[in-house]
Amino acid sequence: MSTIPDIIKQFTDQQDAVPFSPDDHEFPYSGYWWKAVAYILLSGRVKPKSCSASPNMTDVNRVCKEANFDQYFFRRASEFLTAAGVVKSGHEYYEKDKNFGVFLGNDIAAIRSAARNGVLKLIEKENDCRAWRPTLVWNAGLIEFLILFFTVFEGWALRYDKIGSIFIKFSKLPETSLQALASRSGIDEREIPFFNWENWLDKKGQAALLSALFSAGWAYTFLQNKTDWIYLNNTGRVMLGLENTPSKPPEILEFKALPNLCVFAGADLPAEKLITLFRYSRIRRIDRVFEFQLDKKAMNEMPSGTSAGEELKKALQALEPIPQTIKNLLEDKPETGGILHISSCSAVVKSEDPAMLDVIRKHGKLKGYIKPGGPPDYLLIKSGSDLYNFIKRCREFGFETKGG
Repeated sequence: MSTIPDIIKQFTDQQDAVPFSPDDHEFPYSGYWWKAVAYILLSGRVKPKSCSASPNMTDVNRVCKEANFDQYFFRRASEFLTAAGVVKSGHEYYEKDKNFGVFLGNDIAAIRSAARNGVLKLIEKENDCRAWRPTLVWNAGLIEFLILFFTVFEGWALRYDKIGSIFIKFSKLPETSLQALASRSGIDEREIPFFNWENWLDKKGQAALLSALFSAGWAYTFLQNKTDWIYLNNTGRVMLGLENTPSKPPEILEFKALPNLCVFAGADLPAEKLITLFRYSRIRRIDRVFEFQLDKKAMNEMPSGTSAGEELKKALQALEPIPQTIKNLLEDKPETGGILHISSCSAVVKSEDPAMLDVIRKHGKLKGYIKPGGPPDYLLIKSGSDLYNFIKRCREFGFETKGG
């Protein structure tokens, strides 16, 4: 604190604060929970909303209920991973983005750059487009603002209900003192637009900044004496250059398959193996070692470029010989065949193999299109259902169709 100008020191002493020492000292974004969100997005189990990179919350709630995982963290984390260029919204599914490898790597400078850009994108996204701002978010010096702000409050947690007003008061401190603090913090004060901060820290701007900090996993809150307090955690401190980078923890590479169709997979196994397991299995537990339950219904409910069984066999290849029960599941061939003939004018579906119709009636991703109680040898599409979307989905799941 001896490097802090007196007028700023006086300001910090006037604020409601309690001492706090972060106890999270993991290498940034190395936690299994971040990887789980990224891999589930890439598995196709959660789709992006139309015309938006935000996740479809119906999908999120379904997957998180299955895995007993926090859906609110999932939503925030997915939006940060998208903003940081780890994943991106494709035509219908999420895809890897330019920083996917960075996210899984050891280059802290690259991780820091991606995370800072992600925070700025989230701030930009959350700000009301109708609010006037003197600069673009990239030129507003908000990362530098955070560095200086949390430098002077090192080791302290602030009242959450007052943090917005503290932000704005800090931005209004004498520019000469802020310049001196920047210089002592190794920041070129000539590159900081101090005059812009106040314009980015109105009520909307404060909310956007806090939302970005939480989504990026830089800040936490805790309850003490019936009051909520906010502090910059270790990840946030490392990302702002205020803390040395911890070593990466030992890799968790456990990998085994059991006769009861359970697969245990460490969070640091190759991404493609884990993405495949998240895609075609029931998720039983998200932890340092993920637990999956192989299940024929789960395999059938996800579109596959080849077949779910073939992709799972490839993912499990390192475990050979795998239990016979798993081999039987993955090699089981469908007993139905033939072509679905679809009449678009009457929304009637028939097949050369009547058993195929029963498969569709029971298919988790197709049965919602079917009107109950139709003729035994035909399927009737519900009134109001999109027939062409039904046809598209049938083809995704490997059914050959004609007509429509």
